[in-house]
Amino acid sequence: MDMNKELKKSVNDLVKNFIKEMHCWEIFCNEIDKSDLHYLEIEAKQREYVKNIFDKYCTQKDRKQGLPNCMSYGVNGSFRYNETEDIIKIEQENKNRILVITNGENEVDKYMYIVLLINGKWLIDNKKRKFFDEEDFRNTYL
Repeated sequence: MDMNKELKKSVNDLVKNFIKEMHCWEIFCNEIDKSDLHYLEIEAKQREYVKNIFDKYCTQKDRKQGLPNCMSYGVNGSFRYNETEDIIKIEQENKNRILVITNGENEVDKYMYIVLLINGKWLIDNKKRKFFDEEDFRNTYL
């Protein structure tokens, strides 16, 4: 299905901005971990930060095993979200679903972001990963 340039740019920006903000969140998490705050206060601040990102970019659904419910983030040198992640393909499957394929930082991983049109707004619904020479993408946590 062909998509217009404006929609393609909008979805590209959505995914790139999500990755950028998630990368900033991971940096924040690593920095606040070094603070003198109580661990419960640290986790509350980390959770609030990431919840705001998810509220802005992602569909509203229960993500029991993933963010923002289960706190998990990378450390400096191995962040889960990296601004060097390049979008290599954007494909509209139907009028309500777009697939965005990216190269991971090491170009061994590829990610697929599933973007859905919900109430007139494009939002990231989930993420899949393909490692090295695997044929299929597998579910992974946002």
